[in-house]
This record gives sequence, C-alpha cells and structure tokens, in this order.
Amino acid sequence: MPAMRLGAAILLLSAACWAAPAVSQKSSVDVLTRGQEVSSAVATVTSTAISPLLGVCLLGIYDYTRTAPEARAALPFYSRPHFWIPIGILLLLIFFKDSVGGAVPLLKKPLDAVEVLIVNKAALILLAFPVMYHEVARLTGIRDIASLVVPPVYASTPGALETAGHIGTAAAMLLAGTIITLVVWVVGHAANVLALLSPVPYFDLGVKLFRAAILLTVVGCAIVNPTLGLIASLIVIGVSAILFWFALRLLILGSVFALDVLALAIAGRTASPGTSIRAFTMGKIQGIPRRTLGRLSRDANGILEFRYPRMMFGPARRVRLEDAAQYEVGRGLLYPSIVLPKGDTHELQFRLLPRYRGSEEEVRAALGMSAVRDLGFGKLMKSAKASAGF
Repeated sequence: MPAMRLGAAILLLSAACWAAPAVSQKSSVDVLTRGQEVSSAVATVTSTAISPLLGVCLLGIYDYTRTAPEARAALPFYSRPHFWIPIGILLLLIFFKDSVGGAVPLLKKPLDAVEVLIVNKAALILLAFPVMYHEVARLTGIRDIASLVVPPVYASTPGALETAGHIGTAAAMLLAGTIITLVVWVVGHAANVLALLSPVPYFDLGVKLFRAAILLTVVGCAIVNPTLGLIASLIVIGVSAILFWFALRLLILGSVFALDVLALAIAGRTASPGTSIRAFTMGKIQGIPRRTLGRLSRDANGILEFRYPRMMFGPARRVRLEDAAQYEVGRGLLYPSIVLPKGDTHELQFRLLPRYRGSEEEVRAALGMSAVRDLGFGKLMKSAKASAGF
C-alpha cells in the first residue's frame, strides 16, 4: 500500500507540474504545440533516467543528426560528437564485458563492481540530471538555476505576479523532474546490481538487454507520437514508483557487495570472520524484508540471531531464528550463503558478503552450524532467481 500511494503521488506530481506550462497557453494551437513539447520532455527525462549512458548517447545522436549544420553550435554538450562518441565507445566496452567477459565471471565481477559503484552513479549526476535540467530550461525559458532558488526581486510592475508564478512553475517542474529521475534511475540501476550478484553467466546480459528494450520502447513511442511517448513514460514512472523501495534495498546491497568485491580484488585475500557475520536476507524471514543488511551471530543458548537497523538506518532490531545447528553454510562460486536443509534440497536464507569466500569453514565454526555444503550449478540458478525476487 505505501508503494502504491507513492506511485500515485509521483504520477500526480509529474503530470501536474510538467503539464502546467501547456495549460497556460491561450490558443488551442499553442496548447497542442506546448503539450507535445511537454510530452517529448517527459519521454526524454524518463528514457535517460532508465539508463543514462545509453539514453544520453541515443539522445545526442538523434539531436545532432536532425539539427541543421549551422545550428549545431547551439546544441547542449551531450548532443555533440566529441561527447557521445566516447560514450558510445564506453557502451561497447561494457557490452564486451557483459558478453565475452561472462565466460570468466571471477575476472568480470571487479569490473561489474566499478560499474555499480562509479560509472552508474557518475552517469546519474553528470548525464541524467543535466538532461532533465535542460528540458526544464527549454520549456520555461529560465536558464539561470539560481533564479529558481532565490527569485529575483522586481519592482511593482504589472507583470510581477505573473513572473513569480512562472518561476514557481519552473521550480515545481524542476522538483518533479528530480523525483522522476531519481525514482526511475534507482529501478534501472537494479539491472547493474543483478549483474554484479548473479553467479550465472549471461543472466546479467539478459537483464541489461531487457532494460535497454524498455528504454528503446519509450524512445520509439515518443518518436512515433509525443502523446504515445508520454503514456509510455508515465507507465514506466508508475511501475518504478511501485518498485522503488525494492530497488533501493537492492541498490544498498549492490553498493556493499561492490565495495567488498573491489576490496577482495585489491587485497587478494578473504576476511577472517569474527563472532558476527555480515549478511543479507534472501527472502522474508519472520517479517524481515528481502535484501536487508544485518549481522548474524549465535547467542549463549546456540540460537541463531539476526540484528538489523529498522528502516535501513534506524535503531537495531534483534530477531531470534532457529537453533544454529540446523543451518548449513553453502559454498558458492562468488560468495557463501546460509541455507536451511529441507531433505535432499535446501532453502536459501542469507547471502554472505564476498569477503567470506574461502572462509566457509570458519563461518560455520563461528556460528555453530552443522556443515558446509557445495552449491551446484542448479542451486546457483535458484540463487540468481531469488536475487531478482522471483
């Protein structure tokens, strides 16, 4: 329910703020033209937020090719060849990593970690946000962002109230655009986190291609008809709002994993576990949300306990689980897991950080678990599906 309310609120906010300039026009022709401009702007912001590198590269190429040569000097920086050509080369290198590099996952994972920690977040700040601001500036004619924060003081002129209202509308559009960009980017970023977490070769490539297909669908709809592009964008925004908290937990998980993978690659050794082990939940365990970061430990009576912060950053909560001896440590290809045996099969409970790979026996002894078992390829498939929330 909270996610649904958040989705409805974002949809209403984006529709009201981005459509406001269209309503202010006087003639029906102006309203129609303005409405198409707003629809194109929403589609541009949404598509670049889904995947900033690919979205901005396509936008830059599109703007450059359809602009007359004498007018290209006025294009924004991301629409010029000296910018989108290097971005295109970077995209080809990432595709090469995800396709050919998928055959050697242990060598590929540090590159995935760099993409999660640095490349994607830099693309959000340096690409997605500038595109959003440029669209707001194009629709409102306000080029100085400072005027949206501290509106200029006008003398008592007849148009003072109208000017203040125009600046207020632009500020509301900027706020709505920021919210839309963040929400859509967080959900789109989940594809990169799944690429980092997945132990299955080429599963990550499929997830990224699916994200690219969504982006191309929004772009294609906007090119065919601006209204169709607006509808496709609003669908993406609404779905992203519903999935936001799911994707935000995945983002935190991915950042922690990426730091661990890079530390492991640089240090070249695993960590020695102490009395508490850092872990993420794999599913809803006693009401704990999926992908919750916390610490596993064993109390004086041999009961496994999981401590995690409420609301991800609040005071810690302790949850008592089963007897620690009922659990086993699963030895995976990229990271260990905590499993609960169920006859000939097992149920995945917790995912440990990569720092514990190679220290499974020490983890078992620290937590008082019964055994260490190898997870076969079929179990890895199950783990990958669980990571995606299936």
